[in-house]
Amino acid sequence: MSATLRLLQAASKIAGGDHALAQYLGIHEPLLLKLLENPATFPDALLLRVIDLILADREALPGPDTIEKSARPPRSSTPVDH
Repeated sequence: MSATLRLLQAASKIAGGDHALAQYLGIHEPLLLKLLENPATFPDALLLRVIDLILADREALPGPDTIEKSARPPRSSTPVDH
C-alpha cells in the first residue's frame, strides 16, 4: 500500500468518511473515489490539505508530555532539605 493511499485513508477516517473528506478538499466525491483508485495521480495541492488535516488531528490529541504531566503530582515550590 502506498504512503499516499495510507494518508488518504487516515484523512478519510478523521474527516468522517470519503464524502466528508471530499467536502473538506472542495471536490466532488466521485472525483475523490477516482483519485483513490490511482493515488499516484493525486494532486500535490490536495495531498498537502490531506496532510494538514492529519496534522491538525494529531495536534488535537494529548501528547506524551501532556499525559505524563497530568499523571504527576504538582511540584512543590518549597525547597526540600535532604
